[in-house]
Amino acid sequence: MNDIKAIKDWQKTDLNKIEHTRKHLYMSAGLGWFALNFSSTGFVWTARLCEIFSNNLLQTK
Repeated sequence: MNDIKAIKDWQKTDLNKIEHTRKHLYMSAGLGWFALNFSSTGFVWTARLCEIFSNNLLQTK
């Protein structure tokens, strides 16, 4: 359930502050990636995929 909540509130959740194992699970599922540039904050969410999940698939009815 925590994973569902994290994806639903992905914009409020800093991926760098998530437990190491969980962070890598999100990355292996394509929900996050490691930014390699000078302004990098490290691990970031894959915004478009997270938007699809949070806006469409995880709606409560």
